[in-house]
Amino acid sequence: MRSSFILKKFQLLMLIAQDRSVSRCAIATSSVIINAYNHNTGKCFPSYSYIAGQTHYSVRQVKKSIKEIVPKYILKLSKGHTGWANTYKPRFELIEQLKSNSPKDLKVVNFEVKDGELEAYNPVNPAALQTINKTINKTESEMERLKGLAPLVNMGMNFSTLSQVDLEAMDRMGLLDKK
Repeated sequence: MRSSFILKKFQLLMLIAQDRSVSRCAIATSSVIINAYNHNTGKCFPSYSYIAGQTHYSVRQVKKSIKEIVPKYILKLSKGHTGWANTYKPRFELIEQLKSNSPKDLKVVNFEVKDGELEAYNPVNPAALQTINKTINKTESEMERLKGLAPLVNMGMNFSTLSQVDLEAMDRMGLLDKK
């Protein structure tokens, strides 16, 4: 069973490699994505930096090459947020449309993209990393820490543990004196 799945991975990679419109970087990128796909769980979420490290291309080239192979050969199931990787699914159904195992028969047959299968975005996770522009969620202990540090900040003390986001949150809460 496992050897037949390895054969499918190889056949899909050969299919992508034979497409003249796909760059060498996209072929290398697709090989890492296909290799990272777990047949038992159906999960595949390599990050841009992981793919770049495996292929020895830059992260910028990897991002550009993914646009070449999505959605024709690989589907992007969900878009990752800051610090999260995208989720991919290789299109092994293209291999099932072949007549034999010969690489000569490898060509994309009846390629159609339906609107629903391109990308399905998951709702924003409240536990996602925060950006400098806005704070998604602050825990109660974090709010208590900011309330405790506010009088010291008002006296003019500087803390390396306070970020710009923390200072903006203190200002919104009205804890900082206007000078």
